Amino acid sequence: MKILIISCDTGILSGYPFMPLGNKEENVIVRYQTSFATAAGDVCFENETCFLKKEDGYKLVWTDALIYAGLSCTDKVRVSTMQAKMGEILDRNGRILAGAGVASSVGIVPGSLENMDSAIGRIDRLLEMKPEEIQKKLSEKWVKDDSFVLLRTLRKVQEIGRMTR
Repeated sequence: MKILIISCDTGILSGYPFMPLGNKEENVIVRYQTSFATAAGDVCFENETCFLKKEDGYKLVWTDALIYAGLSCTDKVRVSTMQAKMGEILDRNGRILAGAGVASSVGIVPGSLENMDSAIGRIDRLLEMKPEEIQKKLSEKWVKDDSFVLLRTLRKVQEIGRMTR
């Protein structure tokens, strides 16, 4: 927290709910600026307070508004954080393109296959893909023996209905 004193003078407080007893000359008004960081972002405000001169020195005239301008004794300040839900990206027909859900990525690491043609023959039936589609993905320029080449993303069974609305 950082507090910057803007000015000190004698007089009457502009935003005070009451004026402390005593002579005007015995009251010292301090105008200050407070700034601090919170979970909800940075807070910065100007405020003023009064010190009353007593025999043993100046005493702060307490009000809850010293904590935060405009705060009263019945107010409560509370900060809570909530986890945001993932939104959805829809196509123009209202079908979900991206959103919350569970999915599995199915692919091939080319260097881990012993017999590429035999493996592609089994994988194409499982994923309902043409062998040429799989070969095309495996022959991309970026593919190396240790690259994971995504062939298909399979959605959780309950999610499939949401995707075809």
